[in-house]
Amino acid sequence: MPFDAVLGRLDALAVGQGEDDFAARAGAAAGGGPSEYQANLTREEIAQFSAHVQSCWTAPAGLVTTPKLEVVIRVGLRPDGRFTVVPALLAAPASAQGPALVKAAMRALQQCQPYNVLPPGKYDEWRLLDLRFSADGMATVSPVRSDQRAPRQPG
Repeated sequence: MPFDAVLGRLDALAVGQGEDDFAARAGAAAGGGPSEYQANLTREEIAQFSAHVQSCWTAPAGLVTTPKLEVVIRVGLRPDGRFTVVPALLAAPASAQGPALVKAAMRALQQCQPYNVLPPGKYDEWRLLDLRFSADGMATVSPVRSDQRAPRQPG
């Protein structure tokens, strides 16, 4: 599905839907909860990746920072740092601000490609990542455990 189509579907979910309905649909479409796995990436490698994504972050106008305003997006990356597929929304808040936060996160992820700041020798550690965003930008990076991933695809 093209990236613009994903953003359009987010708008459709938000319009005329209850806040709880938006969160339920977003979670159901994602295929599982976020990972809490700690990979074999150094703090410096994670910090570099986070800084790269943050450089593309633009908070939506009027977005209010609250503790529960977070989204989690899963990205699959090729060895060259480009997406394997369109990023998947794993979790979204039951909030009227949720769609705006998701759109901002998706936009930042799209604009920051390729992700060539990660070490090529550790590709298996970073090929599938769960990224948590708040109103301030990317908050955490969690690699997905190998037993929760599909087999590696060529290319």
